[in-house]
Amino acid sequence: MKFQNEAAFQTAFKSWAKENITETTAMELKLVKTGKFQLSSWIKRFAHQARGLMGAKKNGVYHKIADGTSDLKPFDCFFIKEAQAYLIVYFNEFEKFVVVDIDEILSLTKKMKSVSFGTLASYGKIYCF
Repeated sequence: MKFQNEAAFQTAFKSWAKENITETTAMELKLVKTGKFQLSSWIKRFAHQARGLMGAKKNGVYHKIADGTSDLKPFDCFFIKEAQAYLIVYFNEFEKFVVVDIDEILSLTKKMKSVSFGTLASYGKIYCF
């Protein structure tokens, strides 16, 4: 299945996650419409996401759920500590996603600017819907 935007991927992923994730996990989802995921762009533009994933995995991250969302809030806030933390990248070309631990991603950002599906898959696990 090919997605037009990250929101559509997020919707499909939600169902998959409910069936497959069994422990507390922090995740950042990305959609790749071309051949490679731009690691350097992600780390520059979204460094706060990498910090958040590392916080969830190590010392903890606190997040308040904004008031005024259209859905009913399940609760006001949460704190995640010592959890699994992954960057999840969906490649439209292959109609598969790769789940990679944030430590591996940060290591990759020191070695390369962009990463192909095959290379990223060698650092994580491949799934499809």
